[in-house]
Amino acid sequence: MDSLDKNILRIISQNSRVKTIEIARKLKIAFSTIRQRIQKLLEKGLLEGFTTLLDLDKIGMLNYKILIQAKDLSKTNFQKLYQFAYQHPNITWFFKTFGPFQFEMRIEVESQKEFQKIVQELRSQFSETIEHIESILVFEEVKEVPYADRRRCGEPLMTDDRERAG
Repeated sequence: MDSLDKNILRIISQNSRVKTIEIARKLKIAFSTIRQRIQKLLEKGLLEGFTTLLDLDKIGMLNYKILIQAKDLSKTNFQKLYQFAYQHPNITWFFKTFGPFQFEMRIEVESQKEFQKIVQELRSQFSETIEHIESILVFEEVKEVPYADRRRCGEPLMTDDRERAG
């Protein structure tokens, strides 16, 4: 992945609905090159898709994080937990982590009662796998950027922009 690919990803991460022609204009690169690069990023799995961020509060949803401390990390138990998370309509993220907790889940529900039901499902179905569960109610998402723009203010998007401009 070169600097052009990284810049394409940065632009898409800021607005997943941005048109290819707009990316080409911002980067001063041919439309066909941008289209081809996006296709290759998709094919290689570096770009898995495009998404929308919702303000859950405005649609009456609650956002919880669950931190799971495991007592049995066997591959079989991980696969069962993964399948549960993958198939559950309210579990929107599932991470493997390092530290005191081995897994993190993001759960979006309409009520605290619905959340408690999911936690109870986890405890009953995975009593041999899960040692401890901590939950956190997220009351406001301050920042979520899938591929953060790490440039310092004023730096060109591409390393060779200065040469093109001059």
